[in-house]
Amino acid sequence: AEIEQAQHEVDQLTSRAMAVSQSLDGIRRGQAAQGLGLRGDIAASEQRMKADLSSAQSAVDKQDAAGAKKYLGYAEAEAEKLEKFLGR
Repeated sequence: AEIEQAQHEVDQLTSRAMAVSQSLDGIRRGQAAQGLGLRGDIAASEQRMKADLSSAQSAVDKQDAAGAKKYLGYAEAEAEKLEKFLGR
């Protein structure tokens, strides 16, 4: 049951992460047209979010509920930071 719940949370957070990444890609394109780039802290936060989500999925695959919960927490924090940056 814990693994099923963790998988559900990974799926939900993956959807949020995809929406965040799409929004950031739009910002990247707009800034690139002006010769600028995305802020380094925001780009790094996006990479951490993706890596933590991947680690959470790996933990679920290994039936490691505690590990999944830990990495989901990390990914959630990064997603919230990025959503705040995006004004959501």
